[in-house]
Amino acid sequence: MRYPVPLLLMLSLSSTLFASNEGAKTRAVQPLPETPYYGRLVDAATGLVVIHADVTNGKRVATTDDRGMFVITLPAGRPTTLTVTRSGYEPLSFLVTPPAIESPPVIISPAPAPGVAPAPDSLTPIRVTPKPTVTVRQVSGAAVTVDLETLQFAYVLPFASPVASQAASFCKIDGSPFAPDRTEFLRILGPAILARGVACCPTGTILSVTAEMKNGDRLEAYFSDSCAGYDIAIVARDHVTALPVNISFTTISEIVFP
Repeated sequence: MRYPVPLLLMLSLSSTLFASNEGAKTRAVQPLPETPYYGRLVDAATGLVVIHADVTNGKRVATTDDRGMFVITLPAGRPTTLTVTRSGYEPLSFLVTPPAIESPPVIISPAPAPGVAPAPDSLTPIRVTPKPTVTVRQVSGAAVTVDLETLQFAYVLPFASPVASQAASFCKIDGSPFAPDRTEFLRILGPAILARGVACCPTGTILSVTAEMKNGDRLEAYFSDSCAGYDIAIVARDHVTALPVNISFTTISEIVFP
């Protein structure tokens, strides 16, 4: 049976498209195998390990341990960008290429035990740049450095977490409110002592410290919340250990800001 020429062209085109679609199905892109990537972060100024930093790649997140080490799963054999973030340090992005895997891993049951992590000293350290820190000295002679962006002024409620803010809740000797941000201070001199007869707390006692500001002002500052009998403290993150810090102003001799 003879078909008209237009019909022959349509049949030929249909068969070509069908074959092309079948070929596309057989050439589906396989996902790249993934492999663990190990690294170690150190402070570029001191050489100390950087604890509790987040290392990310897209939705993948790892956190450095007390040795500064992290492990994150990445596509094998492909250049990948990692980003490091932590309070007290400048953000850092860098390119890594995990080793390629010759053949896709075979999944067996039960799953094999994970590989042994490399020794910290065998890893080339990744240096992250520290930001200026705040130094808190206590009357006992102890001193600690904390990350400025974590420092907050807090009043302590009985049997509750401290209520904190990055702005101090002060009043001046004339009773006017004074709420400077943590970035406005040059120094705070303590320890905080109880005062009476202050305009913003006429019937009780209130804690006071000497505040030196970056604009050159120096004044007696009174913690408004202490008029209700609450203790006043700073809360922050220790720059070295990454642990939380909570220190009463009655035990602080000096706070030095960057």
